[in-house]
Amino acid sequence: MPLSHAMPFLEMAVALAFFSGVLVRPAAIGGLLLLGNIALTGMATLAFDGRVALVHGLLVLAGSVAGLIGFERLAARILGYLIGFVRSSLPVPQRQLALQPVRVVRQRRK
Repeated sequence: MPLSHAMPFLEMAVALAFFSGVLVRPAAIGGLLLLGNIALTGMATLAFDGRVALVHGLLVLAGSVAGLIGFERLAARILGYLIGFVRSSLPVPQRQLALQPVRVVRQRRK
């Protein structure tokens, strides 16, 4: 698939991550890479895309706080509950005794 076909889907994925608040920091880094790709093709203008790059940079710096405002806290709580539920339903493996090194004791000759 050429990159020109993938770009709209990547931009929609970044926008969805921003709106939902899930994985804001990785989405901001991906948005910066996409914007850099557009700038390298010559389609970007500094007047508009410079502001967008600044917003992406600020979201990279504030990604941990922006994720707490959005859906990420609820998603992490739901995933934590599901992982705990699955782990509790799995059988507990029996501990295997590890082989201990044998200590050789020499007796003194009389």
